[in-house]
Amino acid sequence: MKHWISTSLLCLLLANTTYAESIRQQAYISIEEQSELLEDLVDDEKWQEAAPLAEALALKVAKLQTLFPESSKGEGRARDSVWEEWPEFSQRLQNLEADFLGVSVAIAAGDHDKAEDSLDDATSACNSCHMSYRSLW
Repeated sequence: MKHWISTSLLCLLLANTTYAESIRQQAYISIEEQSELLEDLVDDEKWQEAAPLAEALALKVAKLQTLFPESSKGEGRARDSVWEEWPEFSQRLQNLEADFLGVSVAIAAGDHDKAEDSLDDATSACNSCHMSYRSLW
């Protein structure tokens, strides 16, 4: 009986780790796809569609902070440095969230150039973070 309980607990732990990695990957894919859509909407000045999308992206990025439990370290393509340098990694996510919110604020102000600049900042932040915290294979 003890062996069954230990095995069950181990399976649950492994499932949660794999689950966290799976949810992270889905979130990143969604952010990437929606960022590309946001770029098109900003380029075309489709503000009514772009503003809520920018806000939704900011919320998705904020949620990412919860998707890196210590138990998922070593899983997937996230480097160990995510956990080892958590304050810096977390700050990068906060900056990315602020960049997407900046797009929304710029749209509300009708400032196309600022919306593009904030979106460029977000794109650069994504690329920079991938270079530092994501394994290529």
